[in-house]
Amino acid sequence: MIIDELVKVIQDSSDSFGENELAYLSLTSKNELVIRDRIAYRLHVELKNSIVAREYSVKGINSRIDLAILENNNIKDIIELKSMYTFDAVDGLNKFIDSVNRDFDKNSSLKNNTTNQFAIVIGTHPRSLPSEKYKDFVKYYNSIKRYMKKISSDRVLIDKMDRKLRSAFEKDEYEIKDIIINAGNAFGVDVDICFWIIEKK
Repeated sequence: MIIDELVKVIQDSSDSFGENELAYLSLTSKNELVIRDRIAYRLHVELKNSIVAREYSVKGINSRIDLAILENNNIKDIIELKSMYTFDAVDGLNKFIDSVNRDFDKNSSLKNNTTNQFAIVIGTHPRSLPSEKYKDFVKYYNSIKRYMKKISSDRVLIDKMDRKLRSAFEKDEYEIKDIIINAGNAFGVDVDICFWIIEKK
């Protein structure tokens, strides 16, 4: 799989959510697993001659691979996902970058000339602060409130996250693409989901 094909799969799988569903799921809990599973099923439907495995275990690797695509029992694509909020770009993004690098390193022994290795970084981005009456239901409400007070435009957080990720991964050995998907509205707030797709060459 090439990186542009994975970008299209992410876009197409996002269309499978109902109206405002992804916004609600993303504000009330981490969205990594629900997004992973929609991507996995889309790949399963499209790749008729492949096996798409979720939480795939490999002997000698300490943790499972989020998604692995196999042909004739050989791993062709490795996909790991990481989910965060865009406010993490202010002072918490480095730990997520380190986690992505650990996944790349963990799976490096499986990579060869016919194996592709990807990371999908997911940034949940509420465009504004939900009403305080929802503070007990919106996960990370206090963090959203704290960082929204510090910025003049909500777009600042996306741009900051983009710069940091590109600085960390846009080298000769990486390719990075990004897309933004409108997840709808929940608790009176419009929500975007930002994706950075990183391929380690």
